[in-house]
Amino acid sequence: MIDRDAALAYLKEHLSEKRLRHSLGCAKTAAKLAVKFGADVEKAYDTGLLHDITREICYEDQLKICAEYGIIVADEERVSAALLHAPTGAAIADKLFHPGADVCSAIRWHTVAKPDMTPLEMSVCLADYIEPTRHFKTVEKLRETAARDVYRALLDALSGTIIHIVRDGEPLCTQTVRARNWLLQTVTGNRGVT
Repeated sequence: MIDRDAALAYLKEHLSEKRLRHSLGCAKTAAKLAVKFGADVEKAYDTGLLHDITREICYEDQLKICAEYGIIVADEERVSAALLHAPTGAAIADKLFHPGADVCSAIRWHTVAKPDMTPLEMSVCLADYIEPTRHFKTVEKLRETAARDVYRALLDALSGTIIHIVRDGEPLCTQTVRARNWLLQTVTGNRGVT
């Protein structure tokens, strides 16, 4: 477990009030989802708390962090700071708070997702979508689905992201498509959900 007081002090200094509320909401939601996914509740809370640690760093500085830490990202992730903050966040969280490789991996994949996600990675990825400060058209439906079936909720969240990105004409991360397909074929397919 990380030093949460130190992490919170750091986040208060480096994040806006709105982003800090989101991070706290994500931490609490990830801990609740961890129970359903079978992940470690304390690690899920820590990951949710730290997941946006570099979210408000500008694009140029995100690229500098990638260079400094030797972070290799897909071309699709290089298009914006909104996507780069996950790999840079994992590196900075590791440097400052040493939360462990599993927590850093969950931070790394919370935006684009990936196939073969661990229960911790799935908990934080879904929590980022549905935590209480999120307000978008389908969030209530995702929350209702998560109350019944967290795997289906994550599948629906990734599907919604893909539709949104395509509709807006933005570059689509192939990892997100692969993660969605993995959930559809492996996780939910084994549970009879289509």
